[in-house]
Amino acid sequence: ARPAAAWARARAFSGAPPGLHRAEYWDAFYARKAAEGPGEPFDWYVPWAAALGARLERLPRGALVLDVGCGTSAAGDRMRAIGLDVHGVDFSLEAVRYWRRRLGAFRARRRYVSADVRALPFPDGRFHAALDKGCLDAVARGGPGGSQEERARVGAALAELHRVLAPGGLLLSVSSDPPDQRLDLLREGAARGEWRTAWGVCEGGSGVHDTEYFVYELRRVGGERPEPEDGPQGAPHDAPAR
Repeated sequence: ARPAAAWARARAFSGAPPGLHRAEYWDAFYARKAAEGPGEPFDWYVPWAAALGARLERLPRGALVLDVGCGTSAAGDRMRAIGLDVHGVDFSLEAVRYWRRRLGAFRARRRYVSADVRALPFPDGRFHAALDKGCLDAVARGGPGGSQEERARVGAALAELHRVLAPGGLLLSVSSDPPDQRLDLLREGAARGEWRTAWGVCEGGSGVHDTEYFVYELRRVGGERPEPEDGPQGAPHDAPAR
């Protein structure tokens, strides 16, 4: 019953703000946040400790991580604090400007770019891991269309993330979509030999809309996991499927 209720709440939320698929929506959103509290981070869905910290702390020090739909989340700072080499991408130029102010224009220009997750400006196999907190949800619910259109949009984003992850790379995706709605799409990729999948539940929201959230772990299948430049210092952990 709880997954169905979470799905209903998520769909009710998705119908409220128009234009989730448009950069203009997010530019206006982050401009408002900047006016409310300049320099303050804002996190969608769940805080770092709820689901992500323990998983990403298993990555080797110096691992390249892509923060997908990074917005102004504190996750980038938290990942840097544990020795990860973080790069961010967001549809919104306002979000990128936030990082330029926070990190300095030169440093942020090299590490934060504005782009669509379905057309990432990175070479194949660039990253050891990628983090998504709600970006795929926004892609799924953006614009007109029924379930087939949603699946096509998410499938295109997953294909692009698969391309930029190195073999063995990890994608962590936090979503309000319960497994009975999201896993079928993920398993389509797994059936083509692209991903191994697992999932878990993370309780509590960020205050945007209080609900139950799910974290999906996808491992890019094929080849050997790359090592960061400073050499191996451990490896990501494959969580058991639930």
